[in-house]
This record gives sequence, structure tokens and C-alpha cells, in this order.
Amino acid sequence: MRKMKPGDSPISPLSRGPFRVHCLGVGGTGVAPLAIYLSESGCAVSGEDDALSEEVGALLGRARVAVGPLPARVDRVVYSSAIPAAHPAYAAAAARGVPLVRRGEMLAEVVRDRKLVAVCGAHGKTTTTAMIVTALRQANFPAGYLVGGLFNDGLAPAGVGSNEWVVAEIDESDGTIGGFSPEITVVTNLDWDHPDHYREPAELEATFSALFARTRMAILASESCPRSQRILASHEKGPLSGRRVFTFGRTGAFASALESEDEKGMTIRLGGLFAPADCRVRARGEFNAANAAAALAAAQLMGVSPDRGALAGYCGIRRRQAVLSADGPTVVEDYAHHPAEIRALLTSLRQRLAGRGRLIAVFQPHRFSRTAQFKAEFAAALSLADRVHLLDVYSAGEAPVAGGTAADICAEMKRRAPAVPADHLAGDGAAHLFQALSREVGSDDLVVFVGAGDIDRRAREWLGERRIAAANAKRWDGFAEAVRVGLGRETKLRREEPLAKKTTLGVGGAARLYAEPAGVDDLRRLLELASERNISVHLLGRGSNLIVPDEGVDGLVIALANEAWSRFEVRGGGRVWAGAGLRLKSLCGLAAAARRFISAQRSAAVPPATGASPAE
Repeated sequence: MRKMKPGDSPISPLSRGPFRVHCLGVGGTGVAPLAIYLSESGCAVSGEDDALSEEVGALLGRARVAVGPLPARVDRVVYSSAIPAAHPAYAAAAARGVPLVRRGEMLAEVVRDRKLVAVCGAHGKTTTTAMIVTALRQANFPAGYLVGGLFNDGLAPAGVGSNEWVVAEIDESDGTIGGFSPEITVVTNLDWDHPDHYREPAELEATFSALFARTRMAILASESCPRSQRILASHEKGPLSGRRVFTFGRTGAFASALESEDEKGMTIRLGGLFAPADCRVRARGEFNAANAAAALAAAQLMGVSPDRGALAGYCGIRRRQAVLSADGPTVVEDYAHHPAEIRALLTSLRQRLAGRGRLIAVFQPHRFSRTAQFKAEFAAALSLADRVHLLDVYSAGEAPVAGGTAADICAEMKRRAPAVPADHLAGDGAAHLFQALSREVGSDDLVVFVGAGDIDRRAREWLGERRIAAANAKRWDGFAEAVRVGLGRETKLRREEPLAKKTTLGVGGAARLYAEPAGVDDLRRLLELASERNISVHLLGRGSNLIVPDEGVDGLVIALANEAWSRFEVRGGGRVWAGAGLRLKSLCGLAAAARRFISAQRSAAVPPATGASPAE
């Protein structure tokens, strides 16, 4: 391995003269770090994405990655596996003869001349990679890195570094893992996944077996993963003989166990080949304890001696048990999209609840092929929740597969776990989801948004709706308190009064504030204060043929239902006085009766004409 010298570029083959790279899907957590790494390495990098978030856009801007269409001059186009060949920029590059490479192929090329620590496996590889980066940074070890996620503290997801090492998360989903020959391979665990690419578990195992055989220095695997251990055992007298193979976990060569846990994190007890006796980790749960052990072991194999505080500053990765809100119900988001991940996630969250409230899961399946293959397993894992809402499948560019819809998971749940209420919110579903969650969630509940698609956006939208609703509720509570002062005892004033039963159609939501004033003075006070506070006023009569919106009426609804408003008086000159709350039918009847009475009085008061008999 050639040693890097000061001034060397980590990807010198690409930086001999101007090298221009355009990235399709540059907003994704796979391509964005690669674009940043390429730019920091001296390449001229541009990219485009149909759904670029503001946060990722800012990170790309700081790294001098230009966001825009395919440039006139470009040497290479890199694309994510979600980009179809029909994409306009892909088709344009192909027509111009520009080389097109997948993200994994480009990553393998740019790290080829460095000592690669490849973090792979079915679950936990992003968290483990981020923890390795944290431990190395804490030890001032300037390795390069590429993480397939966003740090919670805003740190860039990639950096070139200044020594010969680079830590990168590599992905087996599209087969590009075959281009890597790591110095150290860290395999967190192995589960059969990506059935669109690996038709049988044996195909996945063969891929990792080949990766282990290409690993130059050391392999680090979980002692609790049977599939990893089986593959390694098959190599004992073959390609891996004489190579260093280590395990991590409770009984591994790098031994670890979760010793204690609190709201701020956990302490893991270390043994075996580990240098420190224990380590404080700013994360929680058995799954993260295993990730931390793998990260600390990898750092030690790289020549770094981690201390007790190596992971005390770990800030976490977006969408990995990230707490979005702890005010009222706790709201968490997580990237889990495989049944094993969901089971581990919900088990951990159930322990966190400790029986104080309900666990409500909102799950968006990822890819039709995965959903079709594991729908029964998804149903079993989701049954660990107390309530489940299923959104439509996030396709990631994949064509629909028979039996691979969210409705299929819902049907499996109703068949296998009928005690757990589950529903499928078809189509956009956002409005129905917001309404259902807002109705059912309690202050002690924990709501978790789960999936690898755009469900994180749904989570934030719902929280935004809740915050607006909370601010609105506070406003209305203040108005109700203010207006209540000085009202008569007979005046009714109620918050969130259902209006459906007050209409003939029987539909609709509630009024933010509902009043039945008992007299003119109280009505005047209601109207004056509503005007002062710019609150809309709606008068409700008998509710005939009236449709109230499902979300209710964001205003003051006044009903003149007090009997004081149903008075009827006969006035002089053939006139009558009627209260505004008197029913029209009653008004007509009373007016007709008054007319007959007045007519009768007039007839009795007029004397008969001269010469006429009383009978006339």
C-alpha cells in the first residue's frame, strides 16, 4: 500500500487535470456524501435531484457542489440506483457518450488507493460508521469518511481526511459491493434482504463470502449473527486462513455488554481485546450497544486506542431513533425498513415506555419486492406496537409487485394479530393520518414514524400541525377565559363543542368556542371581544341543510338557543316583537293566533248598525 504524502490527493487518478462529475440523485444519503467527498478531493462536482431538501442543499453548497442541470462539459455521470435509464439527464449523458457509473462503483474507484474500513451488513451500518467517525475524531485521527446519513449536529456526511485511512459505509443492495477490497471489513449482521437483487439467501451469502475473501487485513463480525459466523467458518481452511478474524458482542473477542442506561445514554462494559474497561455512549438500547462495540473495535484495529469518552460526544444520525418531540407524546423517527430492524426498534421503544403509555407505529413500506417477500414478517414485527397505521409503499423507482402493497401487510396483521388495531391509509393519506393520530394520541404515548422513504416528511408535517393546533388552542383558551369574565351565569360557553348533532345532516367537527348567550348584554360582550381579537363569528340557527367541515369551525359559534331569545310579544298598531331565537314555524303560528285574537277583540268592540238585529 503506497503511503500518502503531503499534497497527495486521495483520489489522484481522478484529479490529474480538471475532472468534472455530475451526480444524479445528489440529494440522497448515498450520493450526497460521495459528491461532497469528490468535491473536497479536487473534482468539479455538480448534481441534480427532484426532491432536494434544504438541509442537504446547504451541505452541498458548503462543499462547493453546484446544484443544477447536466453541464455542457462533464467527464463522468454518477447515479443512484433509484435513477431509471429514462431519466432525462441519464438519457442525455448516454446520448453524448458520457460514461455513467453507479454510486457504489464510483465510491469503489475513489477509495481504491486508500486503506478502506468497509462497514456493511443488513442493519446498523450507518450508525456504526458514524460512531467510528466520532471515535476517530475524538482521538484526532484524521481519516477520511463517507456516512450514509446526516449527523444531527450538522457535520458534513463526508470528509477527505489527511491520512491513508478512509471509513465508508458500503451497500450490497445493487451488487456494487463486488468492487471493494477493504483493509478491514466490519459486518454488523446479515439478514436476507433486497430480494429484487438476491433471489435466494445463498446469493447474498456468496456476495459476502467473496467480500471477506478480498479483505486484506482483518474481518470484524458479530458473534450473535449466525449467518456471518457460518460464512466465516466455511473459510477457516480456505481463503481466510491466517487472516485475522475477530468477533464483537457479549462473548466476542471484543467483548461488550450494556451495563446501565439513562435518559442521556448508556454505559457499556468492555472486555477481551478492548483497551478501556467501559465506555459512555450517547445512545440507547441493546442494538446501539452492539453498534458501539463494533465501532470501538474497528477504531482499535485501525491503531486508535479509544478511551471511556470515545463515544460520549456521539450526536446521532437523522432518522435513527431520533426524538423529534418530547413535549406531550414522545415522537420518534427511524429508518428501519426490514422486519428485523422494526422488531429491534419496537422492542427498544417498548422498554423505553415502561408501561406508561401506548406505542403507536406509523409505517411506510420500502419497495414492492421487499414488501411482497416479507409481508408476514412485517406483520409479526409491527404487532409489537399497540396501534399501527400503514402508508402506501414507497417504491424507490420500482414497479409494483403482486402481493407487495401496504394493504397486504394490513391483511396479514388482521389475520395474525387481530388484537392490534391496524389500518391502511391509501393514496396521499396525510390528512387522514393527521386526524387519526391527533384524535387518538395521549400525552404518555410514544409515536414512531418508521420507514426509509419520505415518511420523515410526514412526521414533521404532523408535528407542525400539532404545534399550530396547540398554539391555536392556547389562543382560544385565553379568549374563553377573557370573555367568561362578566358573562351571566345562565350563558353557556364551551370549548371544542361538537356541532354535528346541532345540524339536520349530522356531520362535521367542533367549534373552537361555542356560546349560548342568555341575553343582549352577554351577546354584546361576546361580539365586542371577538371584534377586538379579530376572531370570526358564526351564527348557528336550527342547522337545517348545514354542512360543517370535518376539521370544525375555527371561530366563535353563537347559537341563540336560550329561551330568552324565543320570546314573542304583541305590540300596538298590528305589530309583534319576536326574539331572534324563535323558530320560524312558531313565529308564524303565534302571529296567526295573535291576528285572530286582535280581530276578535275588534269585532267585539264595534256596536251593531242602527235597526239591525243582534243576529245580524
